[in-house]
Order: sequence, then C-alpha cells, then structure tokens
Amino acid sequence: MIRHSNRDPERGSISLWVVLASFCMILIVGIAVDFSGHAAAEHQARVSAGQAARAAGQAVQLDALVRGGEVRPDPARAAAAGDAYLSQAGLSGTVSVSGTVVTVNVNGAYECVFLSIIGLRTLPVSGTASADAVRAYQGAPR
Repeated sequence: MIRHSNRDPERGSISLWVVLASFCMILIVGIAVDFSGHAAAEHQARVSAGQAARAAGQAVQLDALVRGGEVRPDPARAAAAGDAYLSQAGLSGTVSVSGTVVTVNVNGAYECVFLSIIGLRTLPVSGTASADAVRAYQGAPR
C-alpha cells in the first residue's frame, strides 16, 4: 500500500498563483477598459466644445451687421447659446468672447468602471474649442 504524506510543501501553491494571476488580469483589463473609456470621453468633450463654440458664434450683434456689415458675436447671447448647448449635452463649461473669436472650455469627469477597485473613482475630462465669426457668401468669407 502506498501512503501519501500530507506534509507536501507544494500542496495548494497553484491556488495562490491562480488568485494572484486572476487579480492581475482583471486589473489589466480594467486599465484598458477605463483608459479607453476616458479617451472616448475626452474626444466627446472636445467635439461638444466645438459644437458649443459654433452655436455661440452664430449669436452675432445684429445692429453691427446691418449697419456696417461687421460680424461680431454678442457676448451675452453667445454665452447663453454656448451654455444651452452644453447643458443639453449634459456638460458644464465656460464660454468667452474676444473680438470675433468665441472660445468654449468644457469640464467633466469619467466614471471609472474597473479602476474603482483600486480607489480611482473618476478621471477628469476637458476639451477646448474656438470658433471665429466671419461673414460668408456662398462659402467664401467676405
């Protein structure tokens, strides 16, 4: 009769390796998922900033346009138009007007899916875009 000793030093060591390897794989997948989600959120913030700047740039001072043909954004109306676009997109940001240029800065946060396991709950997201108000006829600036 063959007798096995219960004092085998290797017994159960594979279980510890599997637990550690599984945790590391989950962490690696989590980093890939959350950082790609963060990159997509950054892209969306830049796109939204661009669209908000476009919408704000269309709020021009009509009296200056009618009198002299000069296109200048109305700062109050431009800020309201940019803020309205951002609020519809579920984002917050600032709209500023300098001459004929409207600049929109968007700020937000990406909620982590996997990285919250190690304490990272959110990652900051931001985007900036500018639009220049110009007068155009048939696609050509005038």
